[in-house]
Amino acid sequence: MSLAPIILFVYNRPWHTQQTVEALQKNELAAESDLFIFADGPKTDATEETKNNVVKVREYIHIITGFNSVTIKESPSNIGLDTSVINGVSEILKIYKRCIVIEDDIITHPFFLRYVNEALCLYENDKRIQMIGGFSFKIRKPFWYNKDVMLVPRCCSWGWGIWEDRWTDVDWEMKDYDSFINDPVAIQKFCRGGDNMLSLLKEQHLQKVPAWDITWDYTRNKKNGLVLLPVKTLTYNIGLDGTGIHCGFDSIDSRVQHYPLKNKYDIRLPQIIKHYKLIEKRYKECQDHDTSFLNKIIWSIEKRIKVLFKKRQTNNQ
Repeated sequence: MSLAPIILFVYNRPWHTQQTVEALQKNELAAESDLFIFADGPKTDATEETKNNVVKVREYIHIITGFNSVTIKESPSNIGLDTSVINGVSEILKIYKRCIVIEDDIITHPFFLRYVNEALCLYENDKRIQMIGGFSFKIRKPFWYNKDVMLVPRCCSWGWGIWEDRWTDVDWEMKDYDSFINDPVAIQKFCRGGDNMLSLLKEQHLQKVPAWDITWDYTRNKKNGLVLLPVKTLTYNIGLDGTGIHCGFDSIDSRVQHYPLKNKYDIRLPQIIKHYKLIEKRYKECQDHDTSFLNKIIWSIEKRIKVLFKKRQTNNQ
């Protein structure tokens, strides 16, 4: 298996950066992987504390070991996270054709690199899959859904892998936005991953909150592409503490999942595709925080069935 290079984006959070790197170092394929670090520079109006933290981060990344190679690219000025991601990923993909991306506040499970690398190899020619994500919400999946992965209609920015051909054709300027925003059918389709996707896209279009991920989602949606996620999350975010720029997600379940994984982690599609529509529905309910009375009844019934199912399995052993 040809390993994808890892891209790490850092700025002014030395503690977060160190936690992220140390978790990556514990991944079973870390020593065989090439690491590229893009370090953003301080803003022109940065405080002395911010400038000192930028220096501390840069001092730390220069002593990182535990990877096949470490390449550091430091920006003299601040270009922002989203520009850093777009430019950095584009640069590496021109050479390696696939990559794995981590920001400086993402903690990875030791199995994360193997999972993403295997999925990037397996689905390289399957254009239904537009991205391999590492983070998953704790959705109310059907009790009988025992697969290791699932498909969802939304970008995953908390640890992910991608191919060059799924990245280079993204319409970063959203040239047909005006026709899209006046098409109710297109909007409904776009919001399959959560109703808040539309507000995020509008903010991005008005450049109030620049975000590469929702813009990427805009192109993914037009291509009818999906994102492959693990059912049990393989990453979690330690940056929801006000230290980052995209920190409005304090209600998100950032579970610590240092669970052991079985030897064979099945990432094949046939049965996953079969049950996609139901998973999509549950995923959207999670994103929309849908706790309607009807859903509560359905979840209660499913919970009871799940208990009975497990009890039956135990009695048969």
